[in-house]
Amino acid sequence: MFERLGSSLASRPKRAAILLLTLAVAFILVLAGFVLVLTHSGEAPYPSQNVSIHLVDGKVIYTQESTNGNIPYTGMKMRFRVAVSGGSTTMSVEDFGSQSRLGANIPATVHVVLMSSSWVNASMDLKDSAGDGAFDEGDSITFELVPLTEDMVFTLGLLWTAGDGGGAIMEFSFVVHDGRLYAWYSQYLNDWYNSYLTDLRKQTLGPAVSYLYDNYNASIGLIHVSPDTEELNNTYYIYSDNYLASLVLANYDQGNLALTRRAESIRNTMQHYLDLAGIANPVSQYMVLNQSVFAFNASADFTLEEVNGSAIRTTMNNQSGSLDPSEYADIAFLQAVYYHELGREDDAMRVYLDGTHFYDGRGFNDTAFTGNYQTYKLALYIYASKLLGQDYNQLAYYTLIAMQQPDGGFATSYNYSLGETSGTNVETTSLAILSLNMQSLARTSP
Repeated sequence: MFERLGSSLASRPKRAAILLLTLAVAFILVLAGFVLVLTHSGEAPYPSQNVSIHLVDGKVIYTQESTNGNIPYTGMKMRFRVAVSGGSTTMSVEDFGSQSRLGANIPATVHVVLMSSSWVNASMDLKDSAGDGAFDEGDSITFELVPLTEDMVFTLGLLWTAGDGGGAIMEFSFVVHDGRLYAWYSQYLNDWYNSYLTDLRKQTLGPAVSYLYDNYNASIGLIHVSPDTEELNNTYYIYSDNYLASLVLANYDQGNLALTRRAESIRNTMQHYLDLAGIANPVSQYMVLNQSVFAFNASADFTLEEVNGSAIRTTMNNQSGSLDPSEYADIAFLQAVYYHELGREDDAMRVYLDGTHFYDGRGFNDTAFTGNYQTYKLALYIYASKLLGQDYNQLAYYTLIAMQQPDGGFATSYNYSLGETSGTNVETTSLAILSLNMQSLARTSP
């Protein structure tokens, strides 16, 4: 993936010139037998203006020499690439094993390290000198590569991600020759995050949004539940399906008039059928996504109208008895959103943790679990995690992505082996888009 994020140096003459100059200096220093102290090219959003890399007792030590902002370890990821037979081989993804904890009980999540093969093993040790959980002056990362083969080029990529979505990738290479280590910048990749979003939108979100847009029935004015069966193709839900789809279409690309006008048309049709049924104050648990409404009573489905053999229905959270966040993961994450928007962060974290406790490494095994996992609960987990600034399990993210089907929709459920067990629908697909895109939604008053 990282290769796709970078821009060609050929299209950036200035950076190419800097790179050539750096490599020339590196070559001279190699001949002279010195260690090159690295300095970046251009303005760097990664932590430091100055870093160094040294070989000590057969171990490669990367050290932060001065601070240019404090970047938490939880935002740092790495990858290795090894030059083999004149080419370049990126090793498959594998963690560096169990991670130690840094100061202040902050977990060292330098994960997603691309380094594993039958002939190279890697281990690492992090030193947080100040115990503040941030990669700053005096901190170091020690890598032990076995075997550390001489005259073989190793490339280390450092990726920082910030809570606001910003970040950068910096790559440098090193080689051991006659027991000495020499290092140079091999590439500097800036603004990788926007490139990543472009890929995500093109490969995942775009087809999912098209799924919603294309399943709209102009004669009804709504999107049907699913194209997978005749019954679902002729059933239209105001809440939650069309409500969630209208949020996606209105917010995904506000400059796209086709999407925003379709969202407006859906909202008008929703209101039309609610008015016909005399429902002045609809209540749905999903209203919390753009309104400060606590709507977590038990739910029931209602048929509002029959139109040319099609059923117009809605789900309402208006029954007796409240839904307990300690029993249902989806309710926990939705309530976390509600409390967060009110500024009640302690309550938000309390119910959020209620939900995370149900994650078993595959999905959410809560009170409603009957053997198959519900995809939409993954989406709500990721959505709430991002909103609250919490790390989420990467497997949950990849599982959600894997549930997308060829038509762009997301399968509603899957089994322990991560195989989908049902077709797609509008509700699940809409929630997947909202969580993966995580745009700001226009909020309304209750």
